[in-house]
Amino acid sequence: MKASETSALIEVIKEQNKTIESLRKTIEEMGAESKILREQIEYLTKKLFGTKSEKMAALTGQIVLDEILNPELSQDLGLFNEAETGADVQEEPDLRQKATKKGYSREKALHNLPREEKLYTISDEDRVCSMDGDRLFPAGKKYLRTEIEYTPASMKLVEVYVETAECRTCRKEGR
Repeated sequence: MKASETSALIEVIKEQNKTIESLRKTIEEMGAESKILREQIEYLTKKLFGTKSEKMAALTGQIVLDEILNPELSQDLGLFNEAETGADVQEEPDLRQKATKKGYSREKALHNLPREEKLYTISDEDRVCSMDGDRLFPAGKKYLRTEIEYTPASMKLVEVYVETAECRTCRKEGR
């Protein structure tokens, strides 16, 4: 190899080393920036979605009641009388009823809608008496609920029933 080729290769290697060093520096800077951004995200997430408290740190120049910070001091100063300190706190039951519109009745509002009955029947596997294993026979139907079925531009009431069944043997025996 000629000396010029060797010196050219050495120059290329030096340039590559400089490039590698600058890339390493860039990676370190980006890593530090990424760490800072992650910490900011964590802090803001805690601030936004974390547990909240009404506790506040005492600010300089803010008047803080001594009895809050030192309960013994409030007793020494006689700020509360014995009736206030000795009384048991009892929660009063919430006696408010849910407010409804005056004169509003669901039955009145829905009386002119078409009605449809839906009956859920008992499957053949379940038509067996749990007491004596006899076959159960239909005995009527039991009301479950009323559903409002709304399709655009039409509405109807669906009264849902479930079939009831009885064992005739158990009925005769009074079970």
